[in-house]
Amino acid sequence: MKKIIAILCAFAALAACKRIELQDPAVLPQRELKVKLEITRVDLTGEPATRATYKDQWNEGDVVYVFFHGVPAPKYLEEKYVGGEWVATPKNGLTVSDLQAAYDKGNMEMSGVFLPYYNDAVITTPPESDPWAGYFYFDKDYSGIFYQHDWCFWHLENDELRGTLALEAPPIPDTYKYVHFDITGFTEGHRYTFTQEYVRPLAFLFVNDWARPSSSYFYDSGSPIPGHYDKDRSIVSFSGVLDESAVGTPKDYTFMIVDETSGARFTRTVNAKTVSKHTAIGLGNIKDPSIWTAIANPVIVLEQESIEMGGAMARTPGFLAYSVDFPLEGEVLTASPSESWIHIQEISATQVSFYAESNNGSVRTGTITLNYKDAEPKVSTIHLPSLRSTSMPATSPTRAAASR
Repeated sequence: MKKIIAILCAFAALAACKRIELQDPAVLPQRELKVKLEITRVDLTGEPATRATYKDQWNEGDVVYVFFHGVPAPKYLEEKYVGGEWVATPKNGLTVSDLQAAYDKGNMEMSGVFLPYYNDAVITTPPESDPWAGYFYFDKDYSGIFYQHDWCFWHLENDELRGTLALEAPPIPDTYKYVHFDITGFTEGHRYTFTQEYVRPLAFLFVNDWARPSSSYFYDSGSPIPGHYDKDRSIVSFSGVLDESAVGTPKDYTFMIVDETSGARFTRTVNAKTVSKHTAIGLGNIKDPSIWTAIANPVIVLEQESIEMGGAMARTPGFLAYSVDFPLEGEVLTASPSESWIHIQEISATQVSFYAESNNGSVRTGTITLNYKDAEPKVSTIHLPSLRSTSMPATSPTRAAASR
């Protein structure tokens, strides 16, 4: 009997030990990720970053987004420059276990992206059903020079992440050059764009499912480039890629700055300028008339603010003559009718051709609105009489016979 009791006690003790071993993992201490990444940046000449004109100095609040091959999207690491040092924050649920799993599989590559004027990105990934699932997408389009390190190795030991991100501008063929422009004299809070016939926009696109950043400069030269306020909002900056047709060759450069908020436009021409390397250029105060020319906004001139349609035929034709003062290159006028019975047929450089459907009811009134970029819309009123009011009364057959 004593032996049986002893055996039962032994089994009870063993069961108690097993219950301790199977303790809920949720109550166990979570592993803390420690980060010691060295982050450096070189300017467009390949030298250590020194010049503020490219925003090469680290500023308070700058953010580098770090992505890891083998760690599923949308998990990533945010490194923020605070008080002279980098502070790491795992984003979208990134854990030590995610990094350990990737590391154990031999996925030891990471990439970093620094968008100089965009430090508050919201990064998401499409659903699994989407062909682009696993890609990292930013919530805003970014155009301008940015810095990246496309794949470098990292190391994880004792839950500490180590590695070096040496950020630089995306590689482009040597026949192209990066160009960067600064202006002053802007109106605080307004949105500006820049165009120059030899300069292409540079766009950051996404980070793919292998944690590799992607960008493009395959846009038409002369396409608008958005401006960015610098950290202290003392300048507005624009940057892009100088087309190979202009590199190393004297060219006359005409720059245009458009205040997209007010519609104001400013131009400046620099003659016989040769650009053979990555270059930063200060374009001065856009409101200084000695170097910049302010261009008046386009104005639509209407010759007829009201048109009386005659005849009231089945398709009554009409013509609306107009002109545009201070036109913009490449822009065309558009015309929009307010009523379905008014149909626009053709818009030439001097008139809008249209027709009105027949009207068997009461007198009709509609409008045609003319629109042109940066110009105040102009409206012409169209009056269409009724067929009943313009036609001769029908003669009764009976009365016609009686008169004979």
